[in-house]
Amino acid sequence: MDVAAGRDADWVEAAASGSEDAFGEIVRAYQGRIRAYLCRCIPDRHVADDLAQETFLSAYRTLSTYNRENPLDLWLLGIARNRALKYLRNEGRRRKHLDYTLESVISDWCAERIEADPEDPVEGGRQLEALESCLRKLPEHSSTMISAFYLDGQSSIEIARSRGQKESAVRMALLRVRQALRDCIRTKLSAQGAGV
Repeated sequence: MDVAAGRDADWVEAAASGSEDAFGEIVRAYQGRIRAYLCRCIPDRHVADDLAQETFLSAYRTLSTYNRENPLDLWLLGIARNRALKYLRNEGRRRKHLDYTLESVISDWCAERIEADPEDPVEGGRQLEALESCLRKLPEHSSTMISAFYLDGQSSIEIARSRGQKESAVRMALLRVRQALRDCIRTKLSAQGAGV
């Protein structure tokens, strides 16, 4: 057992016995990692901070369920992941109820990405961050076309009629916008990976 695992086991045992100081040590040791993960999943830093607090409260309440053979940080990240998914699902439903917006679609997409790849929760957050940034940079005519197609569910024929264009021109424009978004996301993720 390495030093960190031994230290974690001691803290968990003491915290499970009621030591608030020991649980405070767990929070101090892992709050940065949990907050960083949640900030990748949830763009609003205040919400991410609230979810980090909820993660540690939930961990404190459920310490008896922690399997001490597994790394403590992964257990905490699992709780944080569940909190993020719950928030994103609720936020997506709330926004759909108010108005079917791009933000609700992004919330749904982020939740799907986190669910699809539980082994790499940070990657889904990085991709969402890149997607949101790239969407904001689209020219207005491209943004409205993407919204009409993906959010409003309009066909390329309907979009062409409303814009006075040929359907083939709209399909080509959608293809180019998707490619531009894909390239933009790849560039941003590569820059993040390189530490730029």
